[in-house]
Amino acid sequence: MEKDFFVTNDNVYHVHVYFYRIEYQQRGAPHCHSLLWLRDQQNKDAPSLLVQEDVLQTGNLNNDNKKKIEDFADMLITTSPDDISCEEHENELELHPQCSQCDDLFDRVSKYQSHSHTFTCEKKRKTMTIKENEGHGRLDGIISKEVLENLSICRFSYPKFPMDKTTVIMGISKDEDENIVKERKNDLKKITKFLIRQTSFKDTKYEEFEGLWSLIFGVSCLKLACSKRTNH
Repeated sequence: MEKDFFVTNDNVYHVHVYFYRIEYQQRGAPHCHSLLWLRDQQNKDAPSLLVQEDVLQTGNLNNDNKKKIEDFADMLITTSPDDISCEEHENELELHPQCSQCDDLFDRVSKYQSHSHTFTCEKKRKTMTIKENEGHGRLDGIISKEVLENLSICRFSYPKFPMDKTTVIMGISKDEDENIVKERKNDLKKITKFLIRQTSFKDTKYEEFEGLWSLIFGVSCLKLACSKRTNH
């Protein structure tokens, strides 16, 4: 039986088709991997890459459809515990109501949905080395600090790249110019090494992490001195 489950500002979605698989960790703890296909009250598919003709035909996503997907994700998903509330106060987030349920949800999300590097991050046993003149962003090759050797690479790709809004990022086209692809790969390496150098020390203070994550995208690019191509 179809039931309304996902509610956005302008529509209500139900699960039209679903797929799931239960997996068991080494200690036997079960967890679910699932896919949900959503439709609205007019039985139209939710915004998706899978149903956009421009994507199917050209591999590109036009700006209008891109914005629809981004807005849809923002309506249903958040990456901040500050957006968590109980049902009674879900429309009063800005008021910060004094509520034990809201406080409990905030604590649970902060504790269990925040990433901390543990042994499971290192299962693939991949490592990297950052030279003394790398990992300084736009100051690469100008200043030098200690070499960071044999750093374990997190298999969940943390730390994540700073973004100040939800953005659909398409993969590089197979027909893209080889020089542009090379340039993008160099930018990615520079960003990765910068973030890892900033976050690799266990004595890094929480306030320093906060400062790093609060950087808006433009300021991040300035600190990193990445390529200035607007289509990156």
